[in-house]
Amino acid sequence: MHRLLTVASVSAAALTLAACTAPSAPASDPPASTGTASSSTTHWSYDEDGGAAEWAALSPEWSACSTGTPQSPIDLPRDAPSGAGATVLTGAVEIEEADTGLASQVTAEDRGSTVIFSGASYDLLQIHAHTPAEHTVDGVAHAAEIHLVHTDSAGRLLVLALFAEEGARSDEWQPVIDTATAEDGADAIVDIADLLPATASTWTYEGSLTTPPCTEGIRWVVFEQPVTLSPEQVEALDAAHHHNSRGVQPLGDREIVRAVSTVSPGVD
Repeated sequence: MHRLLTVASVSAAALTLAACTAPSAPASDPPASTGTASSSTTHWSYDEDGGAAEWAALSPEWSACSTGTPQSPIDLPRDAPSGAGATVLTGAVEIEEADTGLASQVTAEDRGSTVIFSGASYDLLQIHAHTPAEHTVDGVAHAAEIHLVHTDSAGRLLVLALFAEEGARSDEWQPVIDTATAEDGADAIVDIADLLPATASTWTYEGSLTTPPCTEGIRWVVFEQPVTLSPEQVEALDAAHHHNSRGVQPLGDREIVRAVSTVSPGVD
């Protein structure tokens, strides 16, 4: 059993998952906490110089980026064994701009959503985007992937991952995009229920952060049905941080489970 990541033990996990782009940017991740000196000062990128192939060599703390086995993202098969899904309880939440220099990101000023999975309860921390999508489905990548990062009382992380495809403009996602790509201090109020797909067919598996330090023990719940964003909305995310996606990693002996997760109001 792989150990679960805790906020206290992640060194750079604090801002790295949320991150995922920007050449020559300092490492920082999603949870929202502290990182070690090396993780906060070591520079990495998605370019050839300092790119993913070199991450492990940039810091001893990042060795999992090359030696880890349950790494993310992965290719998701449409055919997978069925299992237990997650329960997502949603509500309104105030979000605030928190661009890390690595990804367009907003932080949740209150819960907004709570995910119940395998007996644990995880509350929303932040939302960030990757262009193009990091996970693929039978080898095909969507235009973008949005991560809603949650943590439980022990600091362990769970990520709801949503694919985005180009199509009609999403009025529901526009406040998130505007806030994430705005100047410092921008904020908005959104209802998480409005942001999630209507059909909650999901994949679940255990993986890692998709940015240095590539720490393992992350619970992933990936929605099959994509949300629809206009080309202009996708471009707004891409323009802020172009191509901030890690390539797919070997599955190894991990099990991917297909399940129907439930989404319903429930967060005050």
